[in-house]
Amino acid sequence: MSPREGRFEQGELHLKKTMQKQAQSTSQVFSAGQKAENGRSPQIIACEKLRYWLIIHSLKAYAQHPDMIGCGTKVPGSKYPKDARFADIRKGDKIVYYATGDKVVVGIFEVVSDMEYLESDPQWGEEFVYRIRADLLPPKGEYLDFKALIKDSLLKFDLFPDKKKWALQIWHHTCRPLTKKDFDLIAQQMHRLRIKSQADIDLVKKKLRDRDAEIDRLKVLIREREDQLHRLQSQLKQRDP
Repeated sequence: MSPREGRFEQGELHLKKTMQKQAQSTSQVFSAGQKAENGRSPQIIACEKLRYWLIIHSLKAYAQHPDMIGCGTKVPGSKYPKDARFADIRKGDKIVYYATGDKVVVGIFEVVSDMEYLESDPQWGEEFVYRIRADLLPPKGEYLDFKALIKDSLLKFDLFPDKKKWALQIWHHTCRPLTKKDFDLIAQQMHRLRIKSQADIDLVKKKLRDRDAEIDRLKVLIREREDQLHRLQSQLKQRDP
């Protein structure tokens, strides 16, 4: 390699390093600008794009307010919910309503209001809430077994990469963001539960129809036997002197 070629490669290397530093500097400035945008961090901005949530409540909470989800305050009189992510939920978002303790999914809902503050709800007390509307519910009297979904080796969830520690992902949380993949997976299982339940209902109805048909057949047979008996009795009376 000639001295000239060596100087050329050194200059090219220096240029690459300079461009990398400039790119890094630009990225830092852009990042700082993002943080400064309306006082929101990049995490908050990204969170605004989330559309799917796992809401961790209870069957008791659902019985008390089937049209709401809620989160307590950090401290009495606070303007912020205890779970900071709860404030990131937006009107139009889709939620999976999970009942902890019973480990079941109550249903799929849509958020139909902005966050509201309840100073003194009769059941929940001081609470931040959203109004919700049901999109997909299990058959009456049934729930989707969430623990069974976790144990199913064929089902993979982004929220629970380590299924053995799945409970830790929702421990002490009111809500967790879901990927569309996870949301669709749970919704699909809810549809299957409805179809299976409807199939069971149809099977029971068929058995009842078959039973009724058998009862009608037996009634006809009984009437035929009674008619035969009456004819025999009549013939016997005619033979008596």
